[in-house]
Amino acid sequence: DPFSRLLEMTLMSPLTFNITRNESAAGGYQVAEIREPDSDQIASITIGQVTPGGPAALAGMGPEHVGWRILRIDDQDLTPQNYNDVLDGTRQPGRTFAMTIRPPQTGEIVFSDLDAEAGTGTFRRHVNPVDVSINIVRNTDGPDGVTLSVSLPQDLMNSGTLDIEELRQTFEELIEQMAC
Repeated sequence: DPFSRLLEMTLMSPLTFNITRNESAAGGYQVAEIREPDSDQIASITIGQVTPGGPAALAGMGPEHVGWRILRIDDQDLTPQNYNDVLDGTRQPGRTFAMTIRPPQTGEIVFSDLDAEAGTGTFRRHVNPVDVSINIVRNTDGPDGVTLSVSLPQDLMNSGTLDIEELRQTFEELIEQMAC
């Protein structure tokens, strides 16, 4: 069931993939830089795309890992300042390296509809379903329907980045996934 899979993905701990680069030194994934809104500062380095049948996919990485944060390469922590050099150090045909990634957390910027070639995509604040309390009550007095009450994490409410349109879109997606 899709909701159980979504719940499982949001509760996951970091995962490590042992990726062996192919004969042209490709890793079978694209890296995406997530920048702070209205800033040039890189907030995180993420998986932007996974090539079907490529080295990362053969190591077990899939489209469900797009948007996950890259934490480490081998035993070296990845930072916005060092990630190019660290990844460049793995670019040799046949080189195997360990990439540790984690799912996005509530409040972090994530993307969808990424077009790596054009450098475009749709960005929003991530909300893990487990961080949201939803109470649905069938109306017994008055017209047919339900009342939906939502409780959001306090840190998201206090972040100063709360966008009602983003929340509406997120809840529509969650409700759609729960209905499957």
